[in-house]
Amino acid sequence: MKLDELLHRFQGDLQIRNYSARTVSDYGYNLGLLFQFLEQRQITDIASVTPATLADFQRWIYYQPTKQGTPRGVVNQNGILAAVKSLCRFLKVEGYLSTNPAEGIEYARQPHTLPRNVLTPQEAKRIIEGVDTTTVLGYRDRTILETLYATGIRNEELRNLTVADGANIAYVQRLLGHRSLRTTQIYTRTTIAEIKATHAQAHPRS
Repeated sequence: MKLDELLHRFQGDLQIRNYSARTVSDYGYNLGLLFQFLEQRQITDIASVTPATLADFQRWIYYQPTKQGTPRGVVNQNGILAAVKSLCRFLKVEGYLSTNPAEGIEYARQPHTLPRNVLTPQEAKRIIEGVDTTTVLGYRDRTILETLYATGIRNEELRNLTVADGANIAYVQRLLGHRSLRTTQIYTRTTIAEIKATHAQAHPRS
């Protein structure tokens, strides 16, 4: 069966499985790149495609510009590979392939980058200093913001922070918004000795 006929069957399967028209179209475009590559290599039988063939395709696609003429980013490359992997799974299930040549292909590694909208130090300072600390809850919120910004701690980690993790009980008190250290002790199971040690540090003359 010709490659374009296999593509037509595959897209029909995507439609039956309720993939969006946009996804079906994108898969068709991405697989068109694969077929272009195979044509250049004079490969007309899908059964002749091997893992080595697809590894060469992965390298080939890296150097191919997008429709806009720009270099292909990691997301774009992985989108093409996802279409190829999906096609090969389909062809194996349908019996057109005895093995899946795309099974061992790894996606391009995603770079670890900062979010686009990162606060500047001045913006973060305005937000932190804008909290009303004349109330207990405001004092707590200011502490939470300071902790999040200064440490990069996760939300859940912050909410589960305890004295056992090395945090000062007075600091935990501020985070929880408690008026009394006794209340903080109940929530964090802190000993009287630890409370006295913290009190002695904060009030050495008492």
